[in-house]
Amino acid sequence: MNESKYLRISDITKLYPFSLGTMRFFLMHRKENGLNKAVLRVGKSLLINREKFEKWIESHHEKTNEKG
Repeated sequence: MNESKYLRISDITKLYPFSLGTMRFFLMHRKENGLNKAVLRVGKSLLINREKFEKWIESHHEKTNEKG
């Protein structure tokens, strides 16, 4: 299986349980929520580093578990 290191937003919505609207919200606030570390801008496109995105998800999952 040929897995790309970088994914488009449309790829993310197919592989992870996030809608297009949710991803747009996350990306719009990426500097505040820390997702900017996983984002690469190429022209007008945003590409997301898959490994860093998964680490970002995991870190937010851990924070949620600590609160609850």
